[in-house]
Amino acid sequence: MCEGNQSDRAALERFVIDNQDFERLEGLLGEFNLFEAIGAVRQELRHSDTLRFLFDPLAPHGIGPAFLSRFLKSALAGTSGLDLGPVEVDVSDLTATQVIREWRNIDILLLNDEARFAVAIENKIGTGEHSNQLARYRETLAAEFPDHRRVHLFLTPDGDRPSDEVWIPVDYGLVADTLEGILETYATRIGPDAATLMGHYLSMLRRHIVSDSDISRLCRDIYEKHRQALDLIFEHRPDQVARLAAEFRREIEGSGEAGIVVDHITKASLKFGLEEWDQQPWQKRGGGWTKSGRLLLFEIYVADKSSSMHLYIGPGEDSARRAVFEAFTAGNKPRLKGGRPKLTTTYTTVYSVKWKGAEAMGDLTDEELAKTIDAQWAAFIDKDLPKIREVASGIHGGG
Repeated sequence: MCEGNQSDRAALERFVIDNQDFERLEGLLGEFNLFEAIGAVRQELRHSDTLRFLFDPLAPHGIGPAFLSRFLKSALAGTSGLDLGPVEVDVSDLTATQVIREWRNIDILLLNDEARFAVAIENKIGTGEHSNQLARYRETLAAEFPDHRRVHLFLTPDGDRPSDEVWIPVDYGLVADTLEGILETYATRIGPDAATLMGHYLSMLRRHIVSDSDISRLCRDIYEKHRQALDLIFEHRPDQVARLAAEFRREIEGSGEAGIVVDHITKASLKFGLEEWDQQPWQKRGGGWTKSGRLLLFEIYVADKSSSMHLYIGPGEDSARRAVFEAFTAGNKPRLKGGRPKLTTTYTTVYSVKWKGAEAMGDLTDEELAKTIDAQWAAFIDKDLPKIREVASGIHGGG
């Protein structure tokens, strides 16, 4: 064994044997969490919905306006030039506060007509600002509530600086700290269901969202300690595109009874046709696409973000291409989903369907992946392919 291989093997052995941090990380990730289970960790809408529940003094959580009060006082502490500060919040009757979602596209609006304040919260999880939105929201708030004390909070995982200087940056660490304090102070008043929801939300924030989360710290520690082994593992990670393409290839090659014939297959592209088309003169008029000379072919293309299947009229003799195109269109409108109403000079789509890509399928086991592709392929064979066959049977001329 060469020196490089010995070093790599030793690094892998250290990673497997001497890795208490990794075991702790697996333990954290293995704990059930409601928000992780429903895929809400990075969904801004779900975070905003949860915050609305926590802010609402009349919501059935048993804490009244406590979360709202603590959060606002902490967010406004040390900020000068505002008519609304921690003292004003503390003396206000916060039970009259309305918590409104998506008011004029503002994520959360805290509106209290009795205390005469309006607080806009723009929530960003993994996305940035767009279309000068903060300035537009500020102008909207000023126009609608000219006599209210107006505050603008820009909430992000790390307290990012907003483009509009009027907005106050707030990080999710404040949300987590506030919620943790509420759970400790009001433990006897919070019902079991609400306590479970709030505890799971706090745990998810600590594990994934706040910049110095338990999971992020462990990941950094593990990587620093086992950099060589992890780089080696990443280098030899499974090729998810090839894995997904192999499942589609299995379906194509196993569909001989359906009259499907393989044309040309590469790592991410799988072309196939139909046996009955090979008997037609127009199908033999292709050129410059595949060695088979077929004019009309299906192609499945597999990529990280999405996969798709198209039925193409490829390059070939003009008369044959036009005959095929005319059969697949009626009144210049596609007869099948995804078709194009115009015949191009090279590749014209007359049918298409989109599926999930390799990244979205990467977490599936081999059995789960096979079942997913089986279902997609069965839908194509049973529903779409008969319609395509019917249309293609009407191709005239082109020979």
